[in-house]
Amino acid sequence: MKKSILFIVLIISCLWQIRAQSTFFTKTYGHYYTNIGVDVAEISKNQFLVLGNSSIQDYTYNPVLFLLGDTGQIIKKAEFFSSSIYKANSLMVGQNAYYISGITNDSQSNDYEAFIMKIDTAYNQVWVKSFGYPEIWDEAISMIGIGNRIFVAVNSYETENLEVMASVYEFSGNGDSLNCIPISMNHATELKKLKLISDSVLVFSGTIQEFADSSFTAMIGKLNIHSEDIDFRTYRNVLGESVAHSFCETSSGYAICGSTKKYFDFSNTDGFLLYLNDSMNYVSDWIVSNTAYNKADDYFDVVEDFEGNLMVAGRTESFGDGGFDVLLFKCVSGAWFSWSATIGKDRYDAGTRLINTLDSSFLAIGETTLNGANNQDILVVKISKEMQFEYEPSHVTSIMEVDRNFSFRYTNPIVDKCQIYFEESLHIKKVKIMGSDGRLVRELAINSFSPNISLNLSFLNAGLYFLIIETDRLHLNCKVLKVE
Repeated sequence: MKKSILFIVLIISCLWQIRAQSTFFTKTYGHYYTNIGVDVAEISKNQFLVLGNSSIQDYTYNPVLFLLGDTGQIIKKAEFFSSSIYKANSLMVGQNAYYISGITNDSQSNDYEAFIMKIDTAYNQVWVKSFGYPEIWDEAISMIGIGNRIFVAVNSYETENLEVMASVYEFSGNGDSLNCIPISMNHATELKKLKLISDSVLVFSGTIQEFADSSFTAMIGKLNIHSEDIDFRTYRNVLGESVAHSFCETSSGYAICGSTKKYFDFSNTDGFLLYLNDSMNYVSDWIVSNTAYNKADDYFDVVEDFEGNLMVAGRTESFGDGGFDVLLFKCVSGAWFSWSATIGKDRYDAGTRLINTLDSSFLAIGETTLNGANNQDILVVKISKEMQFEYEPSHVTSIMEVDRNFSFRYTNPIVDKCQIYFEESLHIKKVKIMGSDGRLVRELAINSFSPNISLNLSFLNAGLYFLIIETDRLHLNCKVLKVE
């Protein structure tokens, strides 16, 4: 009897291990109009911090940050809304803090500036710094940390002559500006990705205008942060007009992914993979240029798995259900496209960021129009190490949804007034009324500390509306139906 019980326990244990190792999901997140996923980090096993942008009014973006569990459920979330336009591009996990960088117009002048924001692990904003060249559009696109210093890759766009200059800015953990290292090297240069390979050397990828024909070509380079020496390589003879969107270290050097126009006489692109040795010298390439790939294809991110294979995320117009679809594929040396898949419908879908996970799987994020409830949703795909994933995504919840740890109730539907009751008194600052199309209808100033509020909504036409209740602690959202 004891042996039978032990056998059953062992079987259940084995099945549980198999199930746990094969966790995978495909889910979308978003609310209102447009939502895009831009970066992701695994902060503990099967807990993923996702950075995105969400537009809640007039198509402006604001950063959103949310923590996902092993099945894609939202554990914690935060929205960073302000009167200025923020657009996040990069996420970095530091010691007891997170950092977000991107672009903002939160400055004395009218030009757009790069920004870096520090938040604590409870998602409270610690500080925000805006920086860049005067009267020039500056955008932070990638960042990494070395000890208590932060390095941010920034592109500065000269709007009059359309030139672009690249720089790496250095900050302390307190947000003090320490240094700015130009990368442009007397050429128009645009950065895409910044990574760390040692305590003194950064590797960057992007594109550079080397010749007088105004075309750009993919590049990868190394920056010594102490000597400020820059060593870079370009591959025009292999790739032609091109851009290196991302790269990863491999067991023998580097793998670069990106887009090339080498085999096109018009605006379409092919995705490419480029293998380099440790000295960044060319080893081999992979550009699919046959007639099956007669539309646009782009590779946006690449990682090497624990077995030395490459996993790529991007977008494809050549395959899938129409428009741009998310493209995911795994390749091995001598057996390209050992596994591939597309996700999407007839509009725009793209995979923009990819990471290895601690359970030897992959996590890709991006944007999709699959579910149709919003114009664009954040897409998160967990692919098991057996290359399994859910082809049909589910829209789990809104990233703007009410905090489930805080309860409140309200009258619905309404004729003239909406009564809202909270479980405890809150300092209520204002209430934004959004139409069903995501546009701001009106903003009501409240400025009251109370366990309830009464909103006179008699001025609204009949229809469905979203109420965003802004307090000193959190944002609460509810959906009301106004009837005649």
